[in-house]
Amino acid sequence: MRPRVAIEHQDPSLWRTRALAETRTTATIALMIAMSRPAKADLQAAILERLDRLPLAGLTEEQQLDALRGLRPDIHPASVPDEPTAAKLAARLDQLYPSRIESVNRELCQLLVYLESPTAVASR
Repeated sequence: MRPRVAIEHQDPSLWRTRALAETRTTATIALMIAMSRPAKADLQAAILERLDRLPLAGLTEEQQLDALRGLRPDIHPASVPDEPTAAKLAARLDQLYPSRIESVNRELCQLLVYLESPTAVASR
């Protein structure tokens, strides 16, 4: 069993505080995804805020993909981000698009359309 999957099967209240304080990038991404799987709407804001603090432009391709996938609505089933959170996230992701990496562009496009980014909608 992958470490993230093992963590997902444990009560988040036992490791939530530590996960939100994690400083290692790859570990942070994995922990936020793990925390989002069973997440209630009240945790979504904390998860998105923590992922938002990652230096997305400076991450490796694998880290970028994992971080972007961690932001996807199918990963965060608890709720849709409120309008200000969605706008802030879209503005941040707009800065990364287009990427020189095709797989990153695919994730960015999906997220930007989902977040109703003005640049994604304008380019349809």
